[in-house]
Amino acid sequence: MLKTYATVLFVISLQFLYAQTLNDSVFNNVIKIEETDVTKGGSGGDYLVDIPFTISAAPLVLFNNVAFLPNDMFFKAQNFLPNQNEIILIAPDREYYKNVAKSAKDAGLACAKPVAALKLYSIKRISYTKAVIDSISVFQDLPQLHFKSPDAETVKTIKVYLKDCYGSTCCPHDIKRDIREQISVDIQGFIKTHAVKTNKSIMYIATTGKEGEHCYYYTLMGFTNLQKLDFIYEMEYITLVNKATKDISHVSKIYSPFLIELNERVKKIGE
Repeated sequence: MLKTYATVLFVISLQFLYAQTLNDSVFNNVIKIEETDVTKGGSGGDYLVDIPFTISAAPLVLFNNVAFLPNDMFFKAQNFLPNQNEIILIAPDREYYKNVAKSAKDAGLACAKPVAALKLYSIKRISYTKAVIDSISVFQDLPQLHFKSPDAETVKTIKVYLKDCYGSTCCPHDIKRDIREQISVDIQGFIKTHAVKTNKSIMYIATTGKEGEHCYYYTLMGFTNLQKLDFIYEMEYITLVNKATKDISHVSKIYSPFLIELNERVKKIGE
């Protein structure tokens, strides 16, 4: 046990030792987000970035190459990856390009010749709704970006878009269990209303404790990306207990899938 704990501490220490900063001239393991990865819309005005991200103690380095995905959507935990404490976000400096184009137009020039420019953000979350943001603009002498391929499904993992968990049957009793039947009815209602094609398994169940604790994982196979956004948005509401006593409001979010390991605790439900 002590050996395992020491190994974990060593790995975490290495992550911090080699963690990236805004002043670096080279960025490794950068995940690029392209327009083909992103869907905007749904009932909640949300975004789906169809890339599995791995939570890490070290900063997650992202390159946002999508003009319609605002950089500030990555800043707060309430909008994106709530369990990731630090992010380095890199993007084309669109404000600079916009200003150059405007200056050229005001000067009566047919075209503008901006230099290559990037905007870099260091994002450190301090709570669910607050973050410390530092940023710099870099012109011409740009840092090297070494991109990595996003994690992909293997024979031992499956990509899922949503997790819905339930606690103990008794000690104390998780009152969310009392609305599970209604949640199932609402899910079937969504599938019917939105004409979702569900010819494949869309759910796994994983045992997480000895008192009946478990989680459902939704692959959302057969859903379009817009249907995925609507389903995740509606699940936030229908899985909420004691709705009448709560001030329910929705903040636009970036949703993304994640990978779960297939093992003896995880079982497929239906086909």
